[in-house]
Amino acid sequence: MVLLCKGSLIDPTMNRPQPLNKPSIFLLSFLLLFVSIQMGYSQQCAVNAGADQIITQMTPIFLDADTPVVGTGMWTQLSGPTLVTFDDVADPKTEVLGTIPGTYFFEWTVSDVSCDTASDTVGISIVGVDLSLTKEINKSPPLVSDNVMFTLTVSNAGPGAATSVEVTDLLPSGYTYVSDNGGGDYNDANGIWNVGTLASGGSESLNILAIVNPSGDYTNIAEITGHDQIDLDSTPNNGVPGEDDQGEVTIIPTPVVDVALTKTVDNLIPDVGEEIVFTITVWNDGPSDATNVVVTDLLASGYSFINAMPSIGTYEATSGSWSVGNLDNGAVETLDITVEVLPTGNYINTAEVTQVSEGDVDSTPGNNSSAEDDQQTVEPVPLPVSDLLLRKSVNVLSPYVGQEVIFSISVTNLGPSDVTGVEIMDVLPTGYTYVSNNRTAGVYDPVFGIWALNGVLVDQNTETLNIVATVNATGEHFNMAEVISSNNYDPNSTPNNNNVFENDLDSAGTTPIPAADLMLELMVDNGFPDVGSQVTFAIILTNEGPSEALGVIVEAFLPSGYTYVSDDSSGRYNPFNGLWNIGNIDADSSLEFQMVAEVNPVGDYNFKTEVVTSRFHDPDSTPGNHVTSEDDQAELATVPRHVTDISISKTVDDMNPDVGDTVVFTVQANNAGPNDATGLVIEDKLQTGYRFISAQTTAGTYDEASGSWDLPDLSSGSSQTLRISVSVLPEGNYRNTAELIALDTYDPDSTPNNNLGSEDDQDTVLPVPGAVADLSLAMTVDNPTPNVGDVVRFVISVTNSGPSDAIGVEVTNLLPSGYTYQSHSSTAGVYAAGTGVWSVNRTIFDQNTESLELLARVNAPTALPGEYLNIAYISASLLADPDSNPLQGMDEDDLSDGLEDDDEASAFVVPQTTDIAVSKEVDNPFPNMGDEVVFTITIANLGPGLASNIGIEEQLPTGYRFVNAETSLGIFEASSGFWEIETLQVLESATLELTVEVLDTNDHVNRALLSYVDQFDSDGSNDIAEAFVTPSCLVVYNEFSPNGDGVNDFFTIDCISQYPNNVLQVYNRWGNIVFEKRSYKNDWDGTPNGRAIIQKEDRLPVGTYYYLLDLGDGSEPRTDWLYINR
Repeated sequence: MVLLCKGSLIDPTMNRPQPLNKPSIFLLSFLLLFVSIQMGYSQQCAVNAGADQIITQMTPIFLDADTPVVGTGMWTQLSGPTLVTFDDVADPKTEVLGTIPGTYFFEWTVSDVSCDTASDTVGISIVGVDLSLTKEINKSPPLVSDNVMFTLTVSNAGPGAATSVEVTDLLPSGYTYVSDNGGGDYNDANGIWNVGTLASGGSESLNILAIVNPSGDYTNIAEITGHDQIDLDSTPNNGVPGEDDQGEVTIIPTPVVDVALTKTVDNLIPDVGEEIVFTITVWNDGPSDATNVVVTDLLASGYSFINAMPSIGTYEATSGSWSVGNLDNGAVETLDITVEVLPTGNYINTAEVTQVSEGDVDSTPGNNSSAEDDQQTVEPVPLPVSDLLLRKSVNVLSPYVGQEVIFSISVTNLGPSDVTGVEIMDVLPTGYTYVSNNRTAGVYDPVFGIWALNGVLVDQNTETLNIVATVNATGEHFNMAEVISSNNYDPNSTPNNNNVFENDLDSAGTTPIPAADLMLELMVDNGFPDVGSQVTFAIILTNEGPSEALGVIVEAFLPSGYTYVSDDSSGRYNPFNGLWNIGNIDADSSLEFQMVAEVNPVGDYNFKTEVVTSRFHDPDSTPGNHVTSEDDQAELATVPRHVTDISISKTVDDMNPDVGDTVVFTVQANNAGPNDATGLVIEDKLQTGYRFISAQTTAGTYDEASGSWDLPDLSSGSSQTLRISVSVLPEGNYRNTAELIALDTYDPDSTPNNNLGSEDDQDTVLPVPGAVADLSLAMTVDNPTPNVGDVVRFVISVTNSGPSDAIGVEVTNLLPSGYTYQSHSSTAGVYAAGTGVWSVNRTIFDQNTESLELLARVNAPTALPGEYLNIAYISASLLADPDSNPLQGMDEDDLSDGLEDDDEASAFVVPQTTDIAVSKEVDNPFPNMGDEVVFTITIANLGPGLASNIGIEEQLPTGYRFVNAETSLGIFEASSGFWEIETLQVLESATLELTVEVLDTNDHVNRALLSYVDQFDSDGSNDIAEAFVTPSCLVVYNEFSPNGDGVNDFFTIDCISQYPNNVLQVYNRWGNIVFEKRSYKNDWDGTPNGRAIIQKEDRLPVGTYYYLLDLGDGSEPRTDWLYINR
């Protein structure tokens, strides 16, 4: 019990009364003294709030104050985690409602008129628990039918112990209970795990082993469903997932199936062409349903698809895919595929499951493994069948005796299988004589009449044998052929059984007709008779059989070019109608008669004879059809001679022309008879020394390309003329000949086209031309505005415009002072740089050009007149030039014609010049050592021309360290010290700003100079500029940090190297020397070496030191503080 007077210092927001501070203790002492004084005058009411309580169960809370002897009492709440309500505020034993675990303080106050009001407090502590539950699974996601382990862990975070703890975890339908490690505390039927008592800070675990079912609810929820205490943050068995007394595990198991198939065929030994049925049976042994099942049964090449009947899904014959779809656990489906057995191909047929969405326990879809149960193969063994069809025919059913006929035997394999070992018998009967054969396959033996194919007769293919035979006059003319052998079964015939009703046997025959082959020949004793002479024709008729010819008449009518004289036919020839009536002529015999005729001056000289009547057939000709290609007629022509004496003469109008002149050749053809001449061709082909201009003829036509003058005719005693105008070329053959090369009539004293100058049908002239060569000169330069120092190329070209070839040509081109000779090349001849003479040294052909290339370096200008004008001229030529004279000087008009001479040429250049001015300044001429300064280099183009490829050399002296550079134009390369600018316009300027660090080295004069520029710089006095700094020395840097990071690791004094006799001493705050060195060189890293130091290798600590520096030059020593910071 706590007794506090009225007005005690209690904070109603606190769980406990607050400790009293010193003023409060003083006030309390004063109050106690005041109460003691009052007690001497009044009596307090009796009050007792009851004993403090600690409650651990979830039971109603009742306060237990004493009932007042006098007066009434009233409860008030002083503090607590929640604001409570009293069932009856005046009841000392009232029930307190709205509590939660924690500590509450209540005050019981008693008052009455007979006593002073008094109060008492009581504390109620409600001790709860904090139970939590976790749930885990050992495999996620598992396979269907896997064993999985659920682990439930229940923990008590206190502060009190939990009793009668109960957890419910009833496995859902997606799992089948196997076992647990609860030792009987877990009931798998209702899922209750009786945990019992769980001390504060304790925990218990339960492992439940279960099998994953193929389907069902896979969300497993566990929750604390009972205990005796109050849980601070959760309520048992309320099904709220957000509280920590509940846990759940949800999985999505991976389905597992066992899809298998079998394949059978209804006939393992079918005939080729037969229909068979493949049956594929597929089933699912589970445990899961299979989805998206595809079975592939792509027919092998030995089968032709007919139809398919699946029990479910669809079958695509092209790809062989049977899309089964879903296959439930335990389901069985079938596919029947009907095919035709082909004669050839692969008969191994395999069916395989090629797709399943789920995993298969003992096979992999589409892996082509015959060892797995999702694939099976069958291999029927077909028997070959070949239906052989034989056909025989003859090309002529009624041939003539002696005629050749062709028997065609064809054997066709109607299949369905390819076949070997085929032989056909076809022996020619006595009515024929074997001549030859040809066949598409195999070998034919004409003696035994056997045609052996000796290979494979492919299904639906045909092989053919053609036998050529001559029809005999007597004998058997009916011919039969039959298949006598085959390695395959024939469904409708048997080889070599001589059964005319089967399709492997056929026959053909002929009915011969008598025939006589008549041949006629015609000869003459003189094929080239003179007009008026007699010739003798011989007509010969031969019967080549095989039969006697009857009623034969030959027509032999003389044409108009002849006059009949006589014959020896004994009256059988009629000269008026030209018929020779022969009658009969035996086979293999000949008849002949001769006819004498006179050659007429004009007329038809082609004599034709022909058999016009014969009773029997002629195998190779038809009487009286006038077809000259047949042998029952003949014709012959004589060529009577006509005599003409043709002569040719040729002249030229100028036998000594100049080259380039036009001359006229005149050719005259004369006929001295006695007959008219026809078909004249006179050849006058121009030689290489002439160029054709035109031609005129009095008759006929002249072709200048071939040089042929064609005269259709030339009457006796007449003449015709050809005039040819030509231009005389500077070189070539000038001999020109005209000759008669063709003539239809006979010339008694010359032969056309025999090239004999002694005959009068040929004539020659030979003009002798003079020579002229028109030379001209041209000069070009490849760069008319070069830079000084550039090499330019002059090209001097000398051209001969003819008409003659030029010889002895020299060109003079001596370079002026503005150039320096470098090299040369020429298409011909030799160039002497010292004299400038180019001797071409070979013929310059008409319309040809020779060239000289001179390479010369452009010199700096000297202001001499004409220093860049290069002049060339032709200084020698052995031939005359029609429009210039090499012997005349450059300043003279060669022909005084007022025209520019074309044997002179010139070219000049204008070198580019510029003036680059360089200036330089520094922004701080008096920096400290280590300061950064900026040098500004400015270059300006003062003209008069553009400057290009400018190089400024800016080599930093050793007194500076490069930091960075900025340019307004161009690029500065710090490593080489060159600033390069591509171009700079006239009056344009560019700047380079160099930022450098001033170093402790006495080398600070910085120069910039123009190193190069493409153009000639006209003023070299402004090509260099310099600037320098005067550094302030002896700057002492009072702080350094010798920590080995490479930055500020040494005590540094600028310009100390300029005082080699210096002495440096460093003291600590107690006046002890910690470092001392003569000729100090900025190399102290804070390591002591003083006399007062015990371990000199130890580093000095961070702190302030003092130094004494004697420069050794007689000046006062310097002293100051020094700070070491690590």
